[in-house]
Amino acid sequence: MVVPVSKDSSNDGHALHHRFEPGSYPFFHAHDPVWAVCDHVYTVSLDRLWQINLHRRPVLPPISSADLGAIKTLLGTSFDL
Repeated sequence: MVVPVSKDSSNDGHALHHRFEPGSYPFFHAHDPVWAVCDHVYTVSLDRLWQINLHRRPVLPPISSADLGAIKTLLGTSFDL
């Protein structure tokens, strides 16, 4: 399962969207915030997932435990758990 991210400013303030501050991760936009859209979770094949390339080198991008915890909380709310 994947949680998509969006740069759409209409996500700002949505109860089930987690905001990542600009530049908080090298794989997100440096000057604009992005949101984890926790009410649009998708199930995808592992074949469709790939590593992110930063400076032409593949990386497996971790996120902070605080951001991951916030997303997990919103997912629980979204799924009414």
